[in-house]
Order: sequence, then C-alpha cells, then structure tokens
Amino acid sequence: MATDKDGGQNALADTLIDIVSIQEGDTVLYLGFGSEENVFFAETKTGPKGQVIGFDISMDMISLARCAATEKNLRPQHVVFVQATPRSEFPILPDSIDCIISTWSTSQLIPDIREKFLSEIFRVIKAGGRIVLKDTIAFPPIPESLRAKLVADAAYISDVSYVHGYMELKDSASVIDTLNGKHDVNPSIFGIPSEQAVYYSFHVEKPRRGEELHDQLSRPETALRDWWIAYPAPSSNVPSLDCDDVATLVKNNEEDYVVIDVRRADYAGGHVRGSEQRPAQTFYNELPGFHQTFREKKHVIFYCGSSNGRGPRCAKWYQDYLNEVSDTHSKAYILSGGFKEWKKIFGSDPELVDGSDE
Repeated sequence: MATDKDGGQNALADTLIDIVSIQEGDTVLYLGFGSEENVFFAETKTGPKGQVIGFDISMDMISLARCAATEKNLRPQHVVFVQATPRSEFPILPDSIDCIISTWSTSQLIPDIREKFLSEIFRVIKAGGRIVLKDTIAFPPIPESLRAKLVADAAYISDVSYVHGYMELKDSASVIDTLNGKHDVNPSIFGIPSEQAVYYSFHVEKPRRGEELHDQLSRPETALRDWWIAYPAPSSNVPSLDCDDVATLVKNNEEDYVVIDVRRADYAGGHVRGSEQRPAQTFYNELPGFHQTFREKKHVIFYCGSSNGRGPRCAKWYQDYLNEVSDTHSKAYILSGGFKEWKKIFGSDPELVDGSDE
C-alpha cells in the first residue's frame, strides 16, 4: 500500500492501481504520480521483471522521487521518474505500455491539447492494455436525467465536453469495454470543496503492430524512447583528449590512467587497448562502485563509437560524482572522436587496438 502523510490521496492511488489490474512483468506509466510512494506501490505489483515510469510536471518532484527511489534501491530502468507534461509528446516508445494511470485531468486541457494528450496515451498503450483516466469538473454535476442518457453511450461521463472528446477517441482508437464501472472520488481528497473527479477505466483494442507479436523475452529493456532521460542530466564541463595524447599514455604503460569503453553491443572492430568496459546504460547506477575501483586514477578517459553521446554523458556523470564527493585527485576526460577516430588513426596496431577484426 502507498504510504504518505496524505492518507486520502494515497488511498486513492491504491484504488486506481487495483482498478487498472497491474500484472507481474507489466510496464506501467503513471501520469502525474503525485507521490513517489504511489509509483513504489505499483512496483510491488509489477515485480522485478516489470517497469514503472512516473511522469510529473515538476523537476523538483522528479528529483525528490529519484532520491527516494535510490534509498529503496529501486533504480532505472526498473523504476523511472521523468519530467513531462500533458502538453508534450511522451518520451515513450509506441505500443510499449501495459497499464496507464493518469491523474492529469482531461477536462482542464483545451480541446487541441486534450486531443494530443489522448492521442499520446493511445500511441504508447499496447493492444489489450488497461487505462484509468481522470476527469475533474469545478461546477455542479450533471442532472441524473441527463447523466442517464449519457451513460447509454459512454458509461460514466462527467461532462458534455468530455463526451465529445471521448467519443472521438473511441472512434479513432477502437476502444472497447469503455468502462468497467464508475469510481467517484471524495472532493476533499483534492482540497477543493467544489471540485469533483471521475475516473474512467477501460481496455484498449487496436491493431497489433507486427513487431509487437514478439514474446515477452524479446521486449526492450525500457519503454523510454531515450534511456538516459531516466537519470539526472549531467552538468560538469569535461575536457577532451586527442587520440595521440591517449596513445602516448597507452604506449608508455602509465599507471595513473584508465580508458573506459561505454559501448555495450556495438563494439565490433575492437577497442582501445586495455580498455575497461562499462556500458553507458547502467553506468549511472554503478557510480559509487566505479569510483571505488578507479579513484586512484588521475585520468579517467571515456569513449564510445564517436564520443558524441554516451562517452561524454558518462564522463560528465563521473565528474559530477567526483565533485559531489569532493575528489580532486581523479578527473574525467573524453576521448576525442571516440573509437572510430582511434581506429582511423591507428588501424589494427596491436599496441593500441585490442580485438580488431582486421
């Protein structure tokens, strides 16, 4: 159960999580998670093979949630917190989410933004996925006579404007089993006496993509479009070293440096001789142990294929960590041009290149 000083809000979260029927191994997207404890509770349902992604509009909230997750040893890509808004494209792969819980109120969005928001939800949900959506109204509820008429078409609908949006969504996304029941929320939960909220729960039927027919074992490690947004953006400025400078260190068998290859599956053609491999995708989670291993090295030199993405990102993360722990002995560097430039200059020179296929 989600626990927090706001007991009512977390009781609501528990209810929504139960309604959406999270299964072990599911990938869950929680829009407007409110408290990190809600995401943690969802994680107890998915188990270690699932993924829970929490979106919030506040970067401060994201930072606090990430710290709390680290304390619980819940790390990306298993549990992820990302800044996002209902007005932006979700940084999520299509057809990758099993369950969506949204506390972002659709009725508070202007029609164009609401349409985009709902389209994004149905872009990322899998065929057969489960969704719980929130709608909030700040005026008296629709009379029962009118509500009964609306129920015949779209189950439990909170206001006329949403009926139109919902029916358009239903037509465009082939939504079936629109609602499994109505779920009224006590207005006091939100602290606005005049507010009322309604939640819609439904399953989704849409055409299956060919690549979606793969089995569970072959699905991506993360539903995020860009894996690195699960982590804090690095802030340090890190200098680059030319290939010739690093080659001098390698040839002279210097003891105060280490070269780190952050590629994972794209290292065909070899690597810098003597490199240590630390895949970028898991590097941030391993920073304390990495520092413990290499803290005596004055020069910690990172590279990837071209040193345009993963290499610089990991170098900056490491320098951020060094600054955080006040370590001025070790320093991060980037191998300019990455392994492509290294291979271009040194070919298959056995003194400088390991594992070359030439």
